[in-house]
Amino acid sequence: MKSLVLFITMVVCTVAVNAQSTNLLLFESFSDNSRQWAINTTGEAVYTINSGKYVMENTDDKLRWSGLHVKLDDKSDFAISCTTTHNSGVTNSGYGLVFGLKDNDNYFVFDISPGGYYRLYSKTYGTYNYLINWTANSYINKSNYVDNSLKVTRSGSLWYFYINGNWVNSYSAQAFYGDIIGFIKGGNQRIEFDDLEVDGTSSYASTYTSTNNSDSKNSDKSLADYTNGSSFTFSDDFSYARDEWDDDIEEDLLGKRPYTTIDDDVLTLRSYKDSSITRALSVYLDTKATFDITAKFERVTGLTPNASYGISIEDPSNDKAYAFYISANGYAAIKVVESGNRTGDWKECSYVNQADASNKIEIKSDGSYWSLYVNDRYVTLISSKYIYHPTIFLIANDDQEIAVQQFDMSGKILK
Repeated sequence: MKSLVLFITMVVCTVAVNAQSTNLLLFESFSDNSRQWAINTTGEAVYTINSGKYVMENTDDKLRWSGLHVKLDDKSDFAISCTTTHNSGVTNSGYGLVFGLKDNDNYFVFDISPGGYYRLYSKTYGTYNYLINWTANSYINKSNYVDNSLKVTRSGSLWYFYINGNWVNSYSAQAFYGDIIGFIKGGNQRIEFDDLEVDGTSSYASTYTSTNNSDSKNSDKSLADYTNGSSFTFSDDFSYARDEWDDDIEEDLLGKRPYTTIDDDVLTLRSYKDSSITRALSVYLDTKATFDITAKFERVTGLTPNASYGISIEDPSNDKAYAFYISANGYAAIKVVESGNRTGDWKECSYVNQADASNKIEIKSDGSYWSLYVNDRYVTLISSKYIYHPTIFLIANDDQEIAVQQFDMSGKILK
């Protein structure tokens, strides 16, 4: 399948209309899933909403998190709190709040264990830092099916930590890595979360986008299994070639023909000078509703300094394409093709990691706008478009090799 926007050389969003918002930024009681929290009912990691609780359960020992993008000013005073309940499972692993999260390698955690301990730790560029080691505390309810409330506040230059309304410790306030706030758990246990509240100051209108960690295996549920009007999540770590993607194009060892393969836990896009390569899937995505499409790219090698790569949402039958691009020399753009007309200017973007580096490209929709985010930072937007049964392309242009390490998509089905 060929993209309409190949070879152009050189993401839930809302427009920030208020200069300053204060006090309550988010309260989530899980009476429904209007904010589209990650849901998965098969495999080793299960995320569900049940009886007004967000339930996280897994059968392996991996660490799992799920959260929302919340535009909280971490340099001002704030409060983040939730209620947690340990239902079953191991008693020597933690569960609690994750905050200031950027990705799987950068975040902060305040958690407790069923055995009656709490701690504070961070993960920075993949390295764990234990800021407050496991500490026994009598305020923690150790029994199953008994609530524990957790709270993190900032006042001045300190973070304060509370369990069931009681202060337990403080720590010097740190700069957040990203804007994701939510829940985290380790080990084989079933945890219920409820009443997530975020209070503070934001320099943007508050927006919420569901996301969860991608170290979990692929969801086994096919896109074809979702019914009309239902919310869906699709997560692919390329541990195997899923049916949703179009076929491999094998490498031509005698020449320089562009190729794409899924192997060794990556989707490879190899293009050459004056050429492009794509990998595509079709989905009954409601493009006028809220949705999120994210891909983690690594530029492995490349001879063209301004070569571009990214994600495109297209309607090939009606000559429409909307490509969300970055370039290896630090630019970003949304390129639009409608009725043969091409628009969209490149703009310099300091959020892009240049040359042979990793970058996260995200398209976020709030129903009115599609926004481009690069490495969790807002760049630009266009008004949302109606496309029935769109095709989603991963694209590499000009002389470079791109490895796609993770692809995630969530939204609503419209058939």
